[in-house]
Amino acid sequence: LHAMKMLLWRKPKLAERLLLEGRIQAQLRHPNIVSVTDVVRHEGQAGLLMEYIDGQSLQTYLTEHGGLGVDRALEM
Repeated sequence: LHAMKMLLWRKPKLAERLLLEGRIQAQLRHPNIVSVTDVVRHEGQAGLLMEYIDGQSLQTYLTEHGGLGVDRALEM
């Protein structure tokens, strides 16, 4: 099971940066880093194919908890 993260903006420099970061992230192995398995281009859009992590999004967590303290951020 994988997740696809696609860049919505069609800005070439931003797309190249995302793809470079994806290539670098694909080389990293750590329990707190999502694995990137491929970098892709689809219909002119840049994207990353990543392992799927089941759970709450950071946005939802922040909305429900009113922010994130320094201690909790470091723990994450």
